[in-house]
Amino acid sequence: MIKYCMALCLFLTLIFCKEAVKHPAALPEEQVGGTEAGIQNSASGKDTVIIEKDTSAIDVKDCDVPPEILQTAKPIYSMEMIENKVEGTVKLKLLVGSDGLVKEYIMLNDLGHGTKKAIYASLTKMKFTAARKNKKRISVWIETTMYFKLPHIEF
Repeated sequence: MIKYCMALCLFLTLIFCKEAVKHPAALPEEQVGGTEAGIQNSASGKDTVIIEKDTSAIDVKDCDVPPEILQTAKPIYSMEMIENKVEGTVKLKLLVGSDGLVKEYIMLNDLGHGTKKAIYASLTKMKFTAARKNKKRISVWIETTMYFKLPHIEF
């Protein structure tokens, strides 16, 4: 019975992942220009994704109260990521706006096989408390890491 349930869970996971591949979340590559999100290559060759322009940001070290995570979102594995057994960490610099939403991010490394899409989908769902300086809400740059670990399924 347990083996049957595990097999059913794996089957449903694979079907869900296929649906995610057929209908991926809107990606920055598809929305370049205007006030929409866009990808730019920085001088260091890293991808910078601008979700909403914010030029007033400071480094998190210069604020009085740093942002804290209110809502996190784990990256969803695509079929390509599962087939290629993608695991590891991606280091990111995030611009957390004064409203607590991620406005921009820079991927410092990439695991490939669709991790850019998974990161974009996750970061657009994350929420933070607003950072503060002199009791005012401000935008700050923070560094974080996103972890990719394949789910372990036994039969």
